[in-house]
Amino acid sequence: MTSFRSKNLTFLSLGAFLLLLAVTQLNLVLAASSDGSCSASNQCPSSAPCCSEFGYCGTGSQSCLGGCNPDASFKPSSCKALPRCTNQYIDFTGKKTPYIPIASYKGDPEQAPMTLDQGVARPTTGGVRLALTRTGQAQQGTRLSTTRFWYYGRATAVMKHDSHAGVVHTFISMSNTRDEIDWEFTTANGKDAETNYYWYGQPEGYTHGYTIPESSLPGGSNFDVSAWHSYTIDWSPNRLKWEIDGVVVRTIKKSSTLGSDGFYHYPATPARLQLSIWGAGTDDYPEGTRSWSGGYIDWSKVDSKGSFTNMIKSLEITCADPSTLGAGHAYSFSSKIDPTTGEKKVISTQRSTTL
Repeated sequence: MTSFRSKNLTFLSLGAFLLLLAVTQLNLVLAASSDGSCSASNQCPSSAPCCSEFGYCGTGSQSCLGGCNPDASFKPSSCKALPRCTNQYIDFTGKKTPYIPIASYKGDPEQAPMTLDQGVARPTTGGVRLALTRTGQAQQGTRLSTTRFWYYGRATAVMKHDSHAGVVHTFISMSNTRDEIDWEFTTANGKDAETNYYWYGQPEGYTHGYTIPESSLPGGSNFDVSAWHSYTIDWSPNRLKWEIDGVVVRTIKKSSTLGSDGFYHYPATPARLQLSIWGAGTDDYPEGTRSWSGGYIDWSKVDSKGSFTNMIKSLEITCADPSTLGAGHAYSFSSKIDPTTGEKKVISTQRSTTL
């Protein structure tokens, strides 16, 4: 049976997680208005022109790189250009660390293929362990993000984790305009594999969540997220597929997303790929979010290092830029609106990606 999440749960979980991440970044943000906040209706001033993914104006790496919002910034070009996709295989085995702290990242993707945005990543022989702890540096979870943006193609993460109530493990794509494609794993049920997508960060994404039924999981009743599996997002301009171990478990066609406003409510802007773990089962989150994640976290079930972990073996990225996109080493947003999506038009550019 198809399983949809209750209205509001997904949006609340994403919003609450970003809010907690934002609190930890405030010391790196240059406030520009009375509270430093920004939105499409409250754009940043020229003195602090970049609106960060957390909704604060500034000038540094936390504001002008990564998730810099072109709609809420002083102008779209206030955000640095987005490093263009290249085919990559990112290997986390053998204690490799193909990531650098976000504070050290200056916009050059040659620095590292990923940034450590928050928390603690522990390299091991089998892969990297992203940590969630009750206190300390990983209290709000851990997130890795690609330094290059992905604009259609295939992306596959090989990962595994134990299942615990209140602990959320994710593999997602997130664009600067909040187009989003998700793999999410919640609750204490080892067969809980959930998919979702958002257009422009709109709350209608509440209704797009879909839990893969057991009959569609590879191995059926024997499937468990504690074993290694490959989770794929296969994204083209016309359709979106989710796969587990090469088996398609969900498909969305762009043609089915046409809204009453005449726009296709379909992810259509370059995105960073992100891997994370975070805890929704605490009093920091609304009841609906806790319920979605399986309830309160039982901290007596942490591992010997006092953490829950999401273990990542590899991330493979294949690019499929639109054929209409011109030459250029980066993506950017035009001030013009794309008539099919209602979002700012994506263009190629030779503008700098670095601070």
